[in-house]
Amino acid sequence: MHTKWFRFLGMNIKGTPSMRQSKVEHDLDIAKAKADVLVVQEFRWPWYFSAAKKVMSSAEIAWGTSPGVNHGYVRPVAGAQGVMWLRERFKRLRTRHALAHAGVAGVSESRFLRACLLRDRETGIKGWFGTTHFVVGGDEFTDSNRRKAIMAGDLIALDKFLTGLKRGGHPILFQLDANIHKGSWAYAEFMRILRKHGATVHGEHGVEYLFTINGRKAQVEVRNDWIIPTSRLETDHEGRGITARFVRN
Repeated sequence: MHTKWFRFLGMNIKGTPSMRQSKVEHDLDIAKAKADVLVVQEFRWPWYFSAAKKVMSSAEIAWGTSPGVNHGYVRPVAGAQGVMWLRERFKRLRTRHALAHAGVAGVSESRFLRACLLRDRETGIKGWFGTTHFVVGGDEFTDSNRRKAIMAGDLIALDKFLTGLKRGGHPILFQLDANIHKGSWAYAEFMRILRKHGATVHGEHGVEYLFTINGRKAQVEVRNDWIIPTSRLETDHEGRGITARFVRN
């Protein structure tokens, strides 16, 4: 048994500096036309969640969000790495989140890992969809010791988070803004962690990454990977996506 094809997309919707709500709405409009599940990073201002409430739900097409838009509006930094899904395709069963790193003045706000276990409504097959956002400027040997230490902690947090998600036996789809360049010390460690978990990276290696991990109960079959170029977006990060389906083992 397998699900119908679905589209999974990850986007950094720039929060530093912040964008006007109209620009956030523009990018979300493009995202919801391309995806069935969307994960975001830097969604760290209250009006970003106002934009999500306006764009991602309507009488005809409703999207679920984690965190909920009202909760995100009150605590946007805690919800800045979020998951959104098309309710007619998926039902959320649970959410897991963990601290990637605590905020450090002049370096980074607090950042989190977040994943939602979604059940395909037609087949009942389940999978985790997750995201996070690592510190910027910590992947090269020439970076400051403080930033390198935060990056090392981010990698450890991801390793632990994936270990926890895998225990249930469900497949994992994950997109993140890792701020990791190919060839850096952090890239070597990142790739070691992904190999340890049996992950497959889809698309280009560099800064943003999208990967999948098969589970005991189902696998992820990927038909193709694709991008939304920055020329179509108000944010300065391309969107990365895959077209995929779950296949029950």
